[in-house]
Amino acid sequence: MVIDQLDIQHLTSGFESVHVAPLHQTLSAYEHLAISGPSGCGKSSLLQILAGLAPPKQGTFSWQGNLITPQRLPQWRRDICYLPQQPVMGGETVSQVLLLPWRLNAMQSAIPNEAECQEALEQLSLHHSLINLWPHYRGVKSNV
Repeated sequence: MVIDQLDIQHLTSGFESVHVAPLHQTLSAYEHLAISGPSGCGKSSLLQILAGLAPPKQGTFSWQGNLITPQRLPQWRRDICYLPQQPVMGGETVSQVLLLPWRLNAMQSAIPNEAECQEALEQLSLHHSLINLWPHYRGVKSNV
C-alpha cells in the first residue's frame, strides 16, 4: 500500500478553459500543489472534484493506492478537508450544520437526536438553544 500519496490521473471538471490540460500529478506526504489561474478557468471546480463534491468529467484520483469511487467517498471525506473560497456553514440552521456529517455519509453511527446535539454544543461552551430549530431540519420551515 502507498502511504500518504495522492495520485491524480488526467482529471478534468469540464469547466476548464480550452487551453488548460488535464491535471496529472502525484503528491507524497508534505508536498504541495498550487493551482492558479484567472477567474473562471476551473480551479474551484477541480477542487470540488477532489473533495468528492462533484464528479469529474474525465480522469481519476487515488489516495494511498485506493481509487476514490462513490463507495469510498465517506472515508475520503474523513481523511481530507476542503475549504471553499466563500464561507459555507453547510446548512441554514445550527441543527443542520451539526448533522451535516451524517447527511454527507461521513459518519456511520446513528444520527444524534436533539438532546445529544444540545449536549455537544454545551460541551463546547456554545450556549445556543436548538429549541424551535429542530423541526426545520425535518423539513418544517421556520424563521430563525
